[in-house]
Amino acid sequence: VPAFASLLTGRWPSYHGAERRRVKDELVVQPIAAEATTLAEILRQHGFHTAAFLPGRDDLTPALGFERGFADWVNDAALASPAAMSDAIAQWLDRQSGPVFLLVGLDRLRDEAVQEPGGSVVRRPRSELTDILARGGEIPWEDRGRISAEYDAGLPEVDRAIGDVLALLQASGRYADALVVVTSD
Repeated sequence: VPAFASLLTGRWPSYHGAERRRVKDELVVQPIAAEATTLAEILRQHGFHTAAFLPGRDDLTPALGFERGFADWVNDAALASPAAMSDAIAQWLDRQSGPVFLLVGLDRLRDEAVQEPGGSVVRRPRSELTDILARGGEIPWEDRGRISAEYDAGLPEVDRAIGDVLALLQASGRYADALVVVTSD
């Protein structure tokens, strides 16, 4: 939450307010401060069509101010599939004329592949890692190799998803004038 809010506001957590704090063994999450303007708000005021596409992030919610400035806020677990993400973005781009600001969340590196009984493979959040880091703890040594290998295994899929988004920008004639930023929280 604090890192993503910093990406959207260009401010440190102590200035944008969206922080996580422990209060009596409970994790309390504060929203982005009302006076902390987001990039989407600025661009929308200057005539940009704004949209965010996220794959079901339960931590980036409208209640915490993350949708501010986005005319379209799509946060759906179905978008965890790169094909579904590409389809959603393509449909949105087809409906837009003029400049756009598009935020695309690719959280595949936060997930792990888990084999279900019967052989099917599903993707689930690495909740153990999220829980460890949210508590301010360190990753146990015995788990570091496995978690690192899972992360590395997800890189090609993220690369393909980024390539899909770039191809959509090219197909819509927007790539030549695009500013593309790839970053991580």
